[in-house]
Amino acid sequence: MMYVLKALTRVNPTVYDSVAALCDNPDTTVVVFSGSDKWKLEETFGELNVWLAAENGMFMRAPDSNWSNLLEARHSLLLRESRSQTCNRTAPQMAHLCLPAMLSPL
Repeated sequence: MMYVLKALTRVNPTVYDSVAALCDNPDTTVVVFSGSDKWKLEETFGELNVWLAAENGMFMRAPDSNWSNLLEARHSLLLRESRSQTCNRTAPQMAHLCLPAMLSPL
């Protein structure tokens, strides 16, 4: 048996209408940043021309596109950068290079 989960809380219709009105302006880029899960934001704002940032910015989605995991993207970038610089670096030098970036907030 399959159960469909729905958001337990709903956005105030006035707030939704205001966000929708902002999205209608071609000179405006709207980003909804939330601590909510991806599915909840998608369910609530997925029909609008809006950027979504879910789980406190861990995931981003541009209008009409797929979700991106920003932590994985950042890790891939650091990995590519570190590979290009590893030839002449020792392990402690690499740790000094990568750890601050990995520990800093996104």
